[in-house]
Amino acid sequence: MYRYFHQALTDHTEGRTDVDVLHHALIAAIPAADDGTPDWARAHPYLLRHAAEHAVAADELAALLDQPSFLLHVSPDDLKRHLAKATHPHTARIAMIYRSHTTHHRHRYELGARRSLLALDAAAWREPSLAAALANLPIDGRSTSALVRWATNSQGSSARLHTLAGHSASVSHVATALVRGANGVHTEVAVTAGADGTAIVWNLDTGEELRALRQDSGEITALAVARWSDRSFAVTASKDAATVWDLATGQQMHRLAGHQGGVTALAITEVDGRPVVVTAGEDKTARSWDLLTGSCAITFPDPLARTETESVKDQTAADGNSIKQEENEKKPTSHRKRINAIAVAENRGEPSLVTAGADGNVFVWSLRSGRMLRRLASGSKAVTSVIIVRMNGRDYPITAGEDKQVRMHDMAADIPLYSWEGVSGRPQVLTSITIDEQLFVATVDDRIVNLLKNGEERPVLTLKGHANPVTDVALVEVADTPVAITTSIDQTAIMWDLKTGDFIRQFVGHTKRLTKVAVPSSLDSPVAVTACHDGTGIVWDLAVQDQQVFTGHIGRVNAVASGNVGGHAVALTTSDDRTAILWDLATAKRRRTFTVPSNSIHGVALTNTEDRSLAITAESDGTIVFWNAVTGERLRSAKRHTGLVCAVHTGRLGTRSVALSASRDKSAALWDVASGRFLRSFHGHDRALTSCSLHSPEGTRSLAMTGSEDRTAVVWDPLTGERLRTLAGHQDWVTGVAFVEARDRTLALTTSDDATVRVWDPLTGEHLQTLTAHRNWVNAAAVVQVQGRSRVVTVSADSTAAIWAVEDELVLEEVLHLPDEGIAMAGTGEYGVLVCGREVICYAWNTPDPSQGP
Repeated sequence: MYRYFHQALTDHTEGRTDVDVLHHALIAAIPAADDGTPDWARAHPYLLRHAAEHAVAADELAALLDQPSFLLHVSPDDLKRHLAKATHPHTARIAMIYRSHTTHHRHRYELGARRSLLALDAAAWREPSLAAALANLPIDGRSTSALVRWATNSQGSSARLHTLAGHSASVSHVATALVRGANGVHTEVAVTAGADGTAIVWNLDTGEELRALRQDSGEITALAVARWSDRSFAVTASKDAATVWDLATGQQMHRLAGHQGGVTALAITEVDGRPVVVTAGEDKTARSWDLLTGSCAITFPDPLARTETESVKDQTAADGNSIKQEENEKKPTSHRKRINAIAVAENRGEPSLVTAGADGNVFVWSLRSGRMLRRLASGSKAVTSVIIVRMNGRDYPITAGEDKQVRMHDMAADIPLYSWEGVSGRPQVLTSITIDEQLFVATVDDRIVNLLKNGEERPVLTLKGHANPVTDVALVEVADTPVAITTSIDQTAIMWDLKTGDFIRQFVGHTKRLTKVAVPSSLDSPVAVTACHDGTGIVWDLAVQDQQVFTGHIGRVNAVASGNVGGHAVALTTSDDRTAILWDLATAKRRRTFTVPSNSIHGVALTNTEDRSLAITAESDGTIVFWNAVTGERLRSAKRHTGLVCAVHTGRLGTRSVALSASRDKSAALWDVASGRFLRSFHGHDRALTSCSLHSPEGTRSLAMTGSEDRTAVVWDPLTGERLRTLAGHQDWVTGVAFVEARDRTLALTTSDDATVRVWDPLTGEHLQTLTAHRNWVNAAAVVQVQGRSRVVTVSADSTAAIWAVEDELVLEEVLHLPDEGIAMAGTGEYGVLVCGREVICYAWNTPDPSQGP
């Protein structure tokens, strides 16, 4: 199968081929599986890339999306371009599952990763049949050994259209533009830029990366886009220069170098029929550049340009008015500190530049002559933001700064035209919208967005809902309703009704703090693009209706323990959101939620005494709490540690149930579970502890083990507190410890930030094996039982979980891919419970048929 090499041949035959006949002929060419359906594992590579394209032309995409084998084997980069065509409710849901992670995960080109992610997302979106079908698809003759039984979907959103994943570091800027291609077709694009020094241009309709704009001078500190004469441009700023790019071709046009320090702000405008770039910098100056030639036109302040103050001085000298002259000599005529923000405006026919500085000054400059026209504000506190609004045919600057003031200025007057009161804190962001011919301005104050109205002295609306500071605001209209889109450090964006101040919806999906939001104006369907420190952007559909998702924790999950409560297999998870949740593993229902008033919860354990089932949680202030796992009653608390307790593990010493806790105060403590009484402490590490484990099998010696940031693990006698062995050899923190029985002996396992797992003899301290399945920090190891045989599961910050068979040595069986950092794992009976990011995932163990091969 081939495609035409020349576009001319494609154009010549276009319209002469029956697309239905062609599509069905291509599908018929795929070898059949045992059930008679197409075996996509054996499909020609052409079809893996282009089958969706032919299916869309024949209106047959739904039939393909209904085939799990197609979803697994098709090229994800090619399929994602066509997912927007899946409009039937069922196929739209499959497209939503595919978009959740498979379109953009960094391991999406690996079949095993696609199988893991698709099965997980199908379970998270409550499609268990699809999840099972995907998990049982063989790769190299083997199905997976871990079937996803259920998963929370706290980060799931039906509004997610595309995830823009291509940066290697945080994304701090986003803008949108309309770009005319070589074929004359206009495409709405998003441009994302950030710490990796790259700006990436994305097709907003398909989510495809079109081109990458790579500058040579480090982090991009500012971004601006503009159109001129049907051409679209981007300008990126860095620590020492700005760069002009052609957005249609990705060509670097000019490097604008001249500032003595970093470029802090950018603007693009037109002066006398020519496109002009304006840059501002840490060197207290601004410069204008011809966008087409790259030549520097004017520096502000221009030493050769006469300022308005100098004109006044000349006039007062002629009049003999020495007092007036002295007053003007005291007024600054240029910035004395860095320029924080700039904006361009028309000032009575004069193209003008407004600069706002860290020195508290705001100046208006002529973009034609470089002359300083007016100083609009002065003060001792920095002005951080400036925007231009247009009213009654005139432009007016609005400024905000650290003096907690928001002011509107007349560029022809020395005093502010208007000031808003009642704005607390330091307004950090400014944006505006006109509703029914009324001007509204939004400002950000920590977690609050204030909506100011022209003519009203105090905010007319206050938008409160984010758990952490707001980072950006966009004001737009969606379906004739004016709305605000806010982004926050709390990893979410929120849409608000600007007429009522009501919360409309929340957008969740990013895994770190959000930085910016942009809303294109030319698309038929309203979307927003958010940028994030997790290195991605997400395109959100602002009009789609939310679908119910199965949520769990609203903060990062820190730990998991498994056990049996009241005859039910359960897991207990803890989180930064100050809760611990007890899950019924068979039904996925919450049996109990334990809440603490003020601290995040870290270490966790479950145990049974003679008369009750207990849950044990450890808080960030060092408090250990014992709960009745059935009723949720808080039984008692104890505080022996002086630092965060990061881990708790339970076991038995003879007839006594005990718990071992590990703390960042460099110590571990042993507790009697029934009474909550402290028994003894363990000291010996040089740095904070990270993990602990107890091992007390019948007929053998009881052991305890602790892991530490000092790169060692220590094996202890829990009965006496004696240090037995120090396990040294890791090149970074020891993050997790566990014991496992292997045939006729006990093994100790240590995980580390050096990306390895080490196997030891805990009694002799001998290093037996190093496991290297992970590419980043290994956070924990857990021992699970699969049909009576031990398996070890290790989880890593590289978003994988590795399953190891326990023989004479540990043997790698399978690597599961996860949507986020693997944090911890626990197992009980037929279930394994893994936590990653905010999600809880329950696996059921699936023993492959031996006939499938090794």
